Amino acid sequence: MAASSEPRPGTQMPPPAGSVEQALEWILRSVRRLPVEMIPLSEAAGRVLADDVLAPGDLWPFARAAMDGYAVRAADVAPAAPAHPIILKIVGAGVAGFVSDTPVTAGTTGRIATGAPVPDGADAVIPFEEVQVDGDRLIVTAAVPGGKHVFPAGEDARRGEVIQRAGTVLRGGNLGLLASLGVTSLPTVRRVRVAVLTVGDELVEPDRRPGPAQIRESNSYALAAEIQAMGGEPLRLGIARDDTDDLVARIREGLRADVLVVSAGMSVGERDLVKDALVRAGVRLVFWRVPMKPGFPAAFGLAGDVPVFGLPGTPGAAMLAFEELVRPALRTMMGHRQVHPSWLPARLLAPITVRPGRRRYLWARAAVAEDGLVVEPLRVQSTATLRSISDANALIRIEPETAALAPGDQVWIRFLSDPETGEPAERRTPVLAVVGAKEAGKTALIEHLLPEFARRGYRVGVIKHDPHGFEVDREGTDTWRAAAAGAEVVAIAGPGEVAVIFRPPGEMPLADVEAHLRGVDLILLEGYSQEPVPKVEVRRPGIAMDKPAPAGPRIAVVTATDGTAGAMRFDNIPELVDRIERELRLRPPRRGPAGRPP
Repeated sequence: MAASSEPRPGTQMPPPAGSVEQALEWILRSVRRLPVEMIPLSEAAGRVLADDVLAPGDLWPFARAAMDGYAVRAADVAPAAPAHPIILKIVGAGVAGFVSDTPVTAGTTGRIATGAPVPDGADAVIPFEEVQVDGDRLIVTAAVPGGKHVFPAGEDARRGEVIQRAGTVLRGGNLGLLASLGVTSLPTVRRVRVAVLTVGDELVEPDRRPGPAQIRESNSYALAAEIQAMGGEPLRLGIARDDTDDLVARIREGLRADVLVVSAGMSVGERDLVKDALVRAGVRLVFWRVPMKPGFPAAFGLAGDVPVFGLPGTPGAAMLAFEELVRPALRTMMGHRQVHPSWLPARLLAPITVRPGRRRYLWARAAVAEDGLVVEPLRVQSTATLRSISDANALIRIEPETAALAPGDQVWIRFLSDPETGEPAERRTPVLAVVGAKEAGKTALIEHLLPEFARRGYRVGVIKHDPHGFEVDREGTDTWRAAAAGAEVVAIAGPGEVAVIFRPPGEMPLADVEAHLRGVDLILLEGYSQEPVPKVEVRRPGIAMDKPAPAGPRIAVVTATDGTAGAMRFDNIPELVDRIERELRLRPPRRGPAGRPP
């Protein structure tokens, strides 16, 4: 529920924002556009125009020929027809860069090149290929209207016209137009200077080897890159330790910039000291916590006129809070006309299951398809993820009341990078999990499904999940000895068979396991009941489920006997595969020679 009261700045425990929109309202109410500075045209690329620019003259200042041909008076050739040709005398010539000193009068014409000024008296141009020439005579057999193949004076701009509006981000086309009009300096908004401070005893710089329980610091580099890419000037303040005095000193240093962004230390743990340090440094806290995931512990305050943002420490949460809360503020301060990002409708390519209650954001890959935008969430959405942030070119926004979305549903996305220059949306192999209680018949169902999928032309891979561990290599074998000596991956290959054995330190994420099943059209999982992928649940009379309810969409229940409403039977596999094809939007693949895709 949105909070209705005004924020109470200056307290150590400021109120939470009632919504993302309310947090943004409080932020944008507190920031102002930065001062204006005049800069040379040659340095203006990427800058934001502070004031409207008026055309100092007409562009172009004279009428120009749009084709190579002959300048004529339209009235002279109005009666021209194949049966009644009009003869004009050729009296001059015009080329680009020079003004013809021979006017076109009644019964005369002059040769003209593309871009050359149209001579006095002429009001149209006839291309070379549409006329005949006999010595100094031009033979015209078709009329042309006035203005034909002529660029009029002032076509691009008229003196005094607004040609660039305040808030425009200056690109090549903008600067080309301004240069053509003789504009050599421009009023632009000063670049915003943003200090970035990260916090944590566990952090070390990327060029150092982490000690036990330490990690390399990455947030300041990611945030600085985004600030620089949007036209700001980042100032990395390094890593502050979990010490209030050190934090206060570094925060005060950061307050010399236009904006201060602090990452980490915003939660409620014993060593989350940033809120107290901000207050001691003179920051009036406006809100703490925003009902979004990731990014819940985000905070905002003011030190005089300097906006101060407190972001979570985990990379995914920090970057998401930057996108939703910090970026609009920086765009406002730099004078952009459009402050808020554009959210666009897109068609979902994969199912989504989330816990309702807060607005949820997912890292995703989106692309332009023939029927509009399509998007697929990346598999790993942990707030600690770095790979998904790197791979994503879009965000998916899911409102607090939504718990599940199916392929084909409309969702709202915003692009983080240009969809036309990035890779297309990630089209991973479709996945279906077969779940159920122990001894319910999961393996038996997979054995029934595989021949039917093969009959329809699908290549299918299977991943079996065993939470208790397993052994596929015998002690003393060559591959076992190689692994014991330190090899992280070993493989053994022979005629018609290859085995690759990984020994990760913990359980390998499902997405990484899937990546090794190449060349298949569908992956069947046995187990993985809590993965948010489509599922078929197997039930058998007398066997109770021994696990939590499966997560993700359930597309079918399969039993060995009748009696379960809506369930399908083991002996009706073709109908089950029909349903799987519909729900997963599978299409039987076309194969070329030797089973390869055509």
